Amino acid sequence: MDLASFLYIIPHIISAIIFLLIIIYLNPKMKDAKVKYFLALMANCFLLSIFKMLELIFPSESMTYFFSIAYFSFLVLLPFIMVLFVIKYLGGKCERKFYHLIYPNIFFIFLMITNMHHHLYFSQTAFFPVQSSLSTMAIERGIFGIISIFYNYAIIAYACIILLAKLFNKNFIFKSQAAMILIGIIAPFLSNIIFSFKLFNLNLQSDMTMFSFTITAFSFFLAISKYRLLNLSPLARNEIFDELQDALIIINEKDEIVDFNKNAKEIAKKLKINDLFQGKSAKELIKNTEISLKNDSEFSLSNGSKLYYNSSIKKMMVNENQVGIILSIKDVTKIKEYESLKAKIQKEKEISQLRDNFITRVSHELRHPLMNILGYSNELKDSLKSGNSKKMAERIIESSNDLKDLVEKSIALSGIKSKDRVNMGKKNLSIVINNCLEDDRINKEIISDCEALINESQMIQAVNNLLDNALKYSKGKVELTLDCTKDNAVISVADKGKGIDEKTLKELHSDNYLAKVDAEELKKGFGIGIAVSRMIIKAHNGKMSIESKKGKGTKIKIILEKK
Repeated sequence: MDLASFLYIIPHIISAIIFLLIIIYLNPKMKDAKVKYFLALMANCFLLSIFKMLELIFPSESMTYFFSIAYFSFLVLLPFIMVLFVIKYLGGKCERKFYHLIYPNIFFIFLMITNMHHHLYFSQTAFFPVQSSLSTMAIERGIFGIISIFYNYAIIAYACIILLAKLFNKNFIFKSQAAMILIGIIAPFLSNIIFSFKLFNLNLQSDMTMFSFTITAFSFFLAISKYRLLNLSPLARNEIFDELQDALIIINEKDEIVDFNKNAKEIAKKLKINDLFQGKSAKELIKNTEISLKNDSEFSLSNGSKLYYNSSIKKMMVNENQVGIILSIKDVTKIKEYESLKAKIQKEKEISQLRDNFITRVSHELRHPLMNILGYSNELKDSLKSGNSKKMAERIIESSNDLKDLVEKSIALSGIKSKDRVNMGKKNLSIVINNCLEDDRINKEIISDCEALINESQMIQAVNNLLDNALKYSKGKVELTLDCTKDNAVISVADKGKGIDEKTLKELHSDNYLAKVDAEELKKGFGIGIAVSRMIIKAHNGKMSIESKKGKGTKIKIILEKK
């Protein structure tokens, strides 16, 4: 190859090298969506440079024809890849139907490959030397070749219009990068238009499009190296800056707004600010608000419900000089609501603790005088003969025993904690059944036995409370059964007493149930007894279900996990 031929293909070599270096440099960043599309664009440009160079240097007409068809095939794909990258670079989304744009180009490629049989894409082809040792294929386009040109020019025009719209948008801050992309897109296709339509009276025999790809290579290289094309692209801005939950407004040293994210627009609407734009005076913007440009502040808005915000200031420094500030506005409504709810829960917890302490203390204080009353009442009853006086003494003893039972259950209720798992161990539940109350009216049945992690004494107390209630409210038999399923153990207490009405049944598992129990029920111990049982079962991570119908009886199930 002589010097003239070598100089002729140097632009192709330089373009290929630049495109290849860009691909190698960006390959580690392939996980980034925008980099993938840019790499596809660079790979296409690299192959175009290689195929055009091979078309020129191969001496045989068959190889020249092969590489020329390969070159034109990738050239047809280039506009679609370019517009795809531009849309993704600017943070847009491509719907599935957009990808249908590539189907006509696939059809054009098929026509090119089979052109020798129909000549619909290239009406004529010829081979001629461009230098002493270089040759190329000259073409005349057929009807589909011309359609292909106009179709792909329309796609390129669409990409250029998108970029131009961004360049003339005063709020778009990545103008240098967009300008470099625009130059890279326009250069080869402007050259192709000049060659295809013989403009400016230039009757070129060789397609100079590929030479202009050198301009594309340099413009993209400059965009990446100087303007950080893919590090500060609008897509990255959308993914990071615009997706931040805080509202951000960047203000320069002249107190002018330089940039802001979409959440800042939302805050501006709530503050009834309609003129948030670049170049606006920040002081003018916030003059009717509680936001400060000097200190952090907190303010609230009433928009149906109360909203709370914190604004903070961060200085931007370059070489120890302040060049601006970042105003950050954070929605702290949920935090405020959480803190309010936390304080409310804490207050309720403290009240509950005071109540429990009071009940425990009073119950303990009642024990001593109550035992004296019982003792003296029994002695008084023994000293009396039959008659009204003796009956009155018996009533005192009966009421004192009821009061004693209430006191003991009140102490138990205050002492049980829902998360207390002290002194628990694996036990056969048949032990619980066998150690529960003995009464002629209680039928005990163990259908199947199993182990569960329990505090034995507490579980016996829980079942005894239910049995005690059943015996008080039922004149017939009470059934106590134990059965085990695959995962659970079920202890049931069933009676055929008066049952529980629907309203009481719904309220039975409420923490405030005791406050709703009438005096007669409370005297019999129903309210406190069932509350104690419920808390014991809850402490065992179990469940208690109640089935009852008025006048037909009640069935209470204790459901525990098997171990």
